[in-house]
Amino acid sequence: MKFRKVAKKAGIVLLYVGLLLLLVSFISQLQVNRSSGGGSLLKGESRTALRSLELCPFQEMEVTAKVEEGGVLTVYLLETDNIFASSNETSWTSNSTALQEFLEQNPDRIIWKDQIENGEYERSYFSTKFMNAVVVFHNPTSEIAHLQYEGELKFFGSTDETRYVAVCATPLGALLILPWQVNQWKQRKKK
Repeated sequence: MKFRKVAKKAGIVLLYVGLLLLLVSFISQLQVNRSSGGGSLLKGESRTALRSLELCPFQEMEVTAKVEEGGVLTVYLLETDNIFASSNETSWTSNSTALQEFLEQNPDRIIWKDQIENGEYERSYFSTKFMNAVVVFHNPTSEIAHLQYEGELKFFGSTDETRYVAVCATPLGALLILPWQVNQWKQRKKK
């Protein structure tokens, strides 16, 4: 008897969550912020691609970049606070030392650090907390690197992933409700 009650409650939750996710997956993704740009980065130069990002849970940030002509760049996603973002962020484009000092003093604020070598780069980040962030491209080599980048923020997950979870959760919820429903029909038949 207890199993049926637990299965019923779990089934109802899964069924409703599955149906809700299915409904949400048909809503187009809301783009909050989109930024693109490019140019040449000299030795030791840095460029902020997405400034003063305000990330919140269930938000996806996607960065795509292309480095041409044998260039090597390091891309960082850094957690910042409002004070730092407004006062020191602009000095990163002209002063590589400010970036290196920040990285050395705050290694816990580096969310990711990747290297792009003469090619295309794509990375996504799903925020799990409320935070401010910035994407920085840095040229650590003596070669000139030509960069084209694009970044965008989206709410919700991918619609394909959401639909997959919905398609799995809805039938599972219905199966868990089934023993309780059969029992209800049997009791009605007896009356």
